[in-house]
Amino acid sequence: MKHALSSSLLIILVLVASTAFAQNGTLCLYADPEGTQCSISDTGPGVLSVYMIHNSPNGATGAVFAAPKPGCMVGATWMTDSSPYNVTGGDSQTGATLTYGTCLTGAARVLTIQYMASGLSQPDCAYSVIPAPGHGFVEVIDCNHSLLSGTGGVTYVNSVLACECSEPTGPPDLYVHPPSLDFGEPLYSVLPLTIENVGGGTLAWSVSWDQTWLSVNPVQGVNDAVVYVRVNRSGLPAGTYTGNVNVSGGGESIVVPITMVVPSVPQSPQLQVSADALTFTSTSTPETFQIWNSGGGTLQWSLSADQPWISITPPLSGSGNKWVSVEVAPPGPSGPEDGHITVSSNGGTASVLIHYEPALSVGGAVGIFADLEATDCNLFDQAPGVMTFYIVHVLTAGALAAQFAAPMPSCMTGAAYLGETSPFDIVLGNTQTGVAVAYGRCLGGPIHLLTVFYLVQGMSQACCEFPVVADPRVPSGQIEVPSCGFVLNYGAGAHAIINPNSSCACGSVPVEETTWGHIKSMYAPDEDR
Repeated sequence: MKHALSSSLLIILVLVASTAFAQNGTLCLYADPEGTQCSISDTGPGVLSVYMIHNSPNGATGAVFAAPKPGCMVGATWMTDSSPYNVTGGDSQTGATLTYGTCLTGAARVLTIQYMASGLSQPDCAYSVIPAPGHGFVEVIDCNHSLLSGTGGVTYVNSVLACECSEPTGPPDLYVHPPSLDFGEPLYSVLPLTIENVGGGTLAWSVSWDQTWLSVNPVQGVNDAVVYVRVNRSGLPAGTYTGNVNVSGGGESIVVPITMVVPSVPQSPQLQVSADALTFTSTSTPETFQIWNSGGGTLQWSLSADQPWISITPPLSGSGNKWVSVEVAPPGPSGPEDGHITVSSNGGTASVLIHYEPALSVGGAVGIFADLEATDCNLFDQAPGVMTFYIVHVLTAGALAAQFAAPMPSCMTGAAYLGETSPFDIVLGNTQTGVAVAYGRCLGGPIHLLTVFYLVQGMSQACCEFPVVADPRVPSGQIEVPSCGFVLNYGAGAHAIINPNSSCACGSVPVEETTWGHIKSMYAPDEDR
């Protein structure tokens, strides 16, 4: 059942096999799309693609699980997930929720996971599908929208060990992760600990600990569960503390080392503010920031603004922790302007930048670049490998979202779209079919929206133009930009050049003019160029 793959493009399949509880379905890992080879070989550099298939004999409409890269996959870097269905939450590394949109029976591919591998994975490396954090088991949503208990599976990288891709049989087998908990920097008070039965039968477990500042809830249970380990720093001198949580079950006992830090608390007040800057437009509602004391004693503070259009809700002085409400007094400045709120205290001084942008009619431009700073629009496809593009939104006013498309141009010969990642919420689609990205808050530019990955063969044509265009689903045929006041504006698209040369000028902007000033000229209307 085992077999080594020598290709640089390794394919791993996650296949869901049948289980003793047929209504639940099972998630497992395989090395081939047919689910016949479960020995994954990481023998050289390349892209590893993980295809997840859900086998649910009685039908399912979704699943909640995690399939994080094990630490023994040395040199492998998770790139992205993609799915023919809706990824409604998270990803395979942190816990994913998938909704299929229809009732599926039998084997169905539901997720593709991609890694950039270096061929350094250790032998007998266990790669598991496990419950998402906070869930006691791999969850399956059946066709009646009931939440059921499913099972995961285990395979091995660079090994000839037998994998388990169905309901485990044999005696109970205790598994606890993570192997240790660190409550240090940043300071945590509660952390989850996952207990699993990776064998068969029923595993009854119990938890104990060896320090008075430790506690665990719940302290006993059956099979898979998440328990919460809590530390209490009250009354303890500053320093680093260690202890152990012991999980026992099925004749086994696993010790989880615990580390906790009690920081030294300054005796004098220390001023902290929760925001470095606040951005306003002519339609903005009030914004807030918090003043608090991270030291000892009592913090005494006062507020002042250096511009008459900055309005602070009284009181302008006080003590202790306080939320401060700020707004722009109408009519506000006639153009973009910056001001400051100064917080003076017996624990130091802080300044909050207040930026005002009255014009909301300009949606800015969405362009594709070779760097995150949006200073270089020259891209080079000269050798096989993974090619990375950055899509950046450049604004003259704040925005909440953008909807656009950046499909691979036909002159990118031999290239294949891999996927994309975003620091924000991808509400709809992808760059190839049209994508909507919601920022979650009002932002001024430049904003890094998406990182787009291609697998290239070094064959793209010279002076190949890669444009950002309107989403095909937008009736106006324009790039749409919702402003900070929830007003729908229209932005412009911009292009990059793949494999430029000194003699070609693609469009009206010479491709070698890559300073920030020249890039900005790409966003000007044609008649202004």
